[in-house]
Amino acid sequence: MLRSHHAGGHLGGQGPRCLAGGLCEGIVLMNRDVRIAVAGAAAIVVALGTYLTLNYVGYCVPEGRFLSRQELIDIGLRDYFPSYPPLNYTGFQAQVKQPIAYASLDDFVARNPDCCSVTSTARKGMTPTLFHRLLGHFAGFAKIEYKLEEGVPGAPDEDVVWIAVTNCGHPWNGIKL
Repeated sequence: MLRSHHAGGHLGGQGPRCLAGGLCEGIVLMNRDVRIAVAGAAAIVVALGTYLTLNYVGYCVPEGRFLSRQELIDIGLRDYFPSYPPLNYTGFQAQVKQPIAYASLDDFVARNPDCCSVTSTARKGMTPTLFHRLLGHFAGFAKIEYKLEEGVPGAPDEDVVWIAVTNCGHPWNGIKL
């Protein structure tokens, strides 16, 4: 319902001009319930937008922080190393005949200095979907390049794997190459 103001009210002594029948020009006054509903809806939209934006940029909302690049790399290494040596490949890559026997994860890292980085894309430009980023399923790929075989004629020099890591530090099997 529209209300009229009397002269001397708001706006420096002048209120909106009202026409016959109580219709007013200028400011439309909403009743209190409508104002509360609009403010509540706006607050929900702002909160949801903030949450999705933080997820998109890699922020771990439950922990209230970004993971460091080193944390993302360590998570990728801990996820990948138990599955080393890789299965014998057929088709895409030469068969692995004598994989290097790394004694431990520390040995793996020591023998492959500068093995690891964090990237936003994987093999052949693969990237996560907008949906996955908005949900916090992707903070980055831990890219792990390592020596696979030594002293084997025709063996590949190294292998590369990408482990997707979520914003809060979990390896994500949705993208694991």
